[in-house]
Amino acid sequence: MKIEIENRLDAIASCLEHLETYLKQRGVARNMRFVMRLCLEELLVNTIRYGYPAGQRGKIRIILRGGPALLVEITDDAIPFDPLREAPEINRRAPPAERVGGLGIFFLRHFCDEIRYTRLAGGNRITLKKHLGSKPGMGTDHGN
Repeated sequence: MKIEIENRLDAIASCLEHLETYLKQRGVARNMRFVMRLCLEELLVNTIRYGYPAGQRGKIRIILRGGPALLVEITDDAIPFDPLREAPEINRRAPPAERVGGLGIFFLRHFCDEIRYTRLAGGNRITLKKHLGSKPGMGTDHGN
């Protein structure tokens, strides 16, 4: 499935609805759908908020591929940013309200089996891979 959105926060909801429908049609368990929705939302919000100078229009393309593993590929035309190298570390000693930055990449590393970043000519690509059923209760279900 291919989805393209403009770099606007209000465009994210429809993208997440497409993801939900795609995963539900393939019998992916509710908790896995939640996890993948969280990961995609985190990436999209951060890309839109920090990847484009104020007022710059852009496109974000999302490709979903199913199989024994779910692949989510996000390509943008934003400024160069490798979240695997450049995202701030979470200061775990700080009170929760003061922990700024790094939480999104923490989620990705925790929930995804593989994360790859590629700098493209004029854009970024991040690919998430999640094996369906790679953690207890995270695979497919019937009826949820």
